[in-house]
Amino acid sequence: MTSCEFRSVIFCPLFAPAGLCDAIQRAEPGVEACLNAVDLQDVAPERFGTAYPQWLEQRRSRVGEKGYWLGIPEPVAFAWCEPKSKYWDPEAGCYRASWSLVPPSFSLNRQHEAERIRMVVMAGKKKRTSLLVPGSGAIRSAPRVLWTEIDNAVALARFPSDPDAGASCFRLEGSAAEMWHCLLEHVNLDAAEAALLTRFDVDLPSLRHDLAAFVAELDKNGFLEVR
Repeated sequence: MTSCEFRSVIFCPLFAPAGLCDAIQRAEPGVEACLNAVDLQDVAPERFGTAYPQWLEQRRSRVGEKGYWLGIPEPVAFAWCEPKSKYWDPEAGCYRASWSLVPPSFSLNRQHEAERIRMVVMAGKKKRTSLLVPGSGAIRSAPRVLWTEIDNAVALARFPSDPDAGASCFRLEGSAAEMWHCLLEHVNLDAAEAALLTRFDVDLPSLRHDLAAFVAELDKNGFLEVR
């Protein structure tokens, strides 16, 4: 409000806890009304149960006078973005931005960011870490797949739909890591084979056999989809 040139404002969030709207209206003299479209429930009392009073007091001591409202709203996301959240870092003694949870296939700004990272990676300017967006090629990554480079190897993980289930993880080294990069870049076997032939001293039948086996193994474990 300090940067707003208007003396009075009606603030209208789409989704917000009613307690947050009331707190904003009380704290900001220039806000005549804070009207939300849908009330979000505070899930903190149910989440922490009998420990809720202690959690609330701890949260109040960490936030101090900076926050309008103390609580945890039920999760919500939109097609164009995901509301940002934070977590407490006990080592740094401050709040830090949390990871985004909505996959790029459901979020327009995540798709834009994923494409920006891909272009930077292809230009060789950045270490690769990405939550993959399923493409449209004959070979494409499966949904919920995360990969990163660790010491010249590729680490793959597929996040399960069930939050209580374990995640399958692979470590790809040497030629396997190169196969992974070529498959993501070229999205079909013929183009990936041609690229790999320029990188390795190997005959085409051997490469074709190894690449097909590699793709079949990743397909079986849910990292790639072959159409």
